[in-house]
Amino acid sequence: MKQNYKPMFFFIDTLKNYTFPDETIFIFDTHTEKLFSQYISSRYIVTIPAGEEHKTISSAILILEYATKNNLTRNVTFCAIGGGLVCDITAFCASIYKRGANLVLVPTTILSMVDAAIGGKTGCNFLEVKNGIGTFYTPKAIIFCFTLLETLPHIEFKNGIAEIIKIGLLKQKKIIDILEKTEPQQFNIVTKHLIDIIKLAIHAKLKIVSKDFTEKNIRALLNFGHTFAHALESISHFAISHGEAVAWGIYQELKLGYTFQITERSYLDYVKKVVTSFGFETSFFHSSARKIFDNEDDFGMQLIEQMKHDKKNKDTRIAVVTQQKLMSNTLLLIEYDKLIELIKKIKGDSLC
Repeated sequence: MKQNYKPMFFFIDTLKNYTFPDETIFIFDTHTEKLFSQYISSRYIVTIPAGEEHKTISSAILILEYATKNNLTRNVTFCAIGGGLVCDITAFCASIYKRGANLVLVPTTILSMVDAAIGGKTGCNFLEVKNGIGTFYTPKAIIFCFTLLETLPHIEFKNGIAEIIKIGLLKQKKIIDILEKTEPQQFNIVTKHLIDIIKLAIHAKLKIVSKDFTEKNIRALLNFGHTFAHALESISHFAISHGEAVAWGIYQELKLGYTFQITERSYLDYVKKVVTSFGFETSFFHSSARKIFDNEDDFGMQLIEQMKHDKKNKDTRIAVVTQQKLMSNTLLLIEYDKLIELIKKIKGDSLC
C-alpha cells in the first residue's frame, strides 16, 4: 500500500500565532524548555535531556510513560519543540502511542528545519547504532518560525549549513550559487540569505520525499554523506555534531566515487572548496577520531565495522551515495571486503 507524505506547513512569526489542540503534550529538551516554554500554555509538558547521547529508547519511554500515566487518548497531539533529537524522538513516540497519535513538529534549529522535521523519519539510536530504531510517520503539521533561530549558538548555524550543502549538491544548484556568492559569516545570523536557502532546501527535499516516502528508490540519495557520517558519529560516541560528520562524509563519499572513476577530479576539488569555506574538515583521519585512535588504519577498520550496521545496506553490501558532478548522483553498493581496499585508497592525504 502506497503511503503519502502530505503534512500541512505553517510559516509564522511567533508561536503565539498558532493554536494547538487542547489535548496536546509538548516535548522539549533541557535547552529548548528554558528558551521556549513561556510560549506554551499546557498542563502536559515533558522535558528530556539534551544531547545526541540522550537520543535513546530511555528518552522515548520517558515520554510514553508520561502520556500513559496521564491517560492521554489516541487523539492526543504530540508536539516537538526542539532540534533533531526532540523531533525524531517525539515523532517516534507519536507513531507508536496507541498505534498512532497526532504529531506536530516545531523545529528550532536550521538542521532540524531542513532535515529531521522534513520527510517523516522517526527514531532513536540503539546500541551505538545511529537511528537503529524508528518508523516512517507523517506529521499533521510542521511549523516554521525563523525567529526561533535567533537563539542558536554559532555551531548550530554551521551544523545546518552542512545539510543545506548536501541538498544543494544533490538537487538544487541555486543553493550552491547563493553559498558561493555570499560571505560565510552571513550564514551565522538570521538573514534573508539564510532564510532563502532554508526554504530552497525544504522544497528540494519535499520533492524527493513526495515521490518515495519509505525510501525504496530515489529517496536513498538523501543519504549522501551519511554512510560515513553515521559511522563516525557512532564511533565517537556522538561527540561530533551531525553537521560536522555529514560535511566530512560528503567528501569521503566523493573520494570513493573518484576511485570508481565516477567523480570528476575537478568536481572533487570544487566540493572541497565549498565544504572547507565553512570550516569543515575533509581529512580522512578526522580530528574527532584522532582522540580515540592512534592511527588511521585502526580508525578505517572500525569505520567499516560500524558501517555494517547501517540500515541502508543490502545483504553484505554497503550503500554509499556519490556523484559524477553537481546534481549527477549515483548509488553504489560495495561489498565489505572491497570497501576495505577502497578505504586504503582514500585515507591519507593523497586525495585531500
